[in-house]
Amino acid sequence: MIKNDDNLRSILLEKETPTLNPDFEDKMMLKIHQHVSVKERNKKNVLLIYLFFALGLVLGFFGSFSLENITIPFRGIMININRLVLFIPLIIGLLFLFEKVYKTILFQKGKEEIFEI
Repeated sequence: MIKNDDNLRSILLEKETPTLNPDFEDKMMLKIHQHVSVKERNKKNVLLIYLFFALGLVLGFFGSFSLENITIPFRGIMININRLVLFIPLIIGLLFLFEKVYKTILFQKGKEEIFEI
């Protein structure tokens, strides 16, 4: 039925097919290469962030363990504070920080949503 319809055939013959610019493919490939290079740079930056985070964490622990007990004068009384008492809030804070870093890594790999971060 469609093959025999002259009106439809004349409309289809009058219709122009869209043509792309000759440099369309070059522009698209350039955009793709730029996008890939930005992603590669971002990966390198994220690796550097994790490296310096770990380095700072290790150096901070070594620096903290090298401290002796802290003595604070308070109204003529010398108060000794054990360094382990100071480490408890530090360790709790670091555990929360590790959780956020771990969730960020999972999000980057596409294994977790970011609603909780």
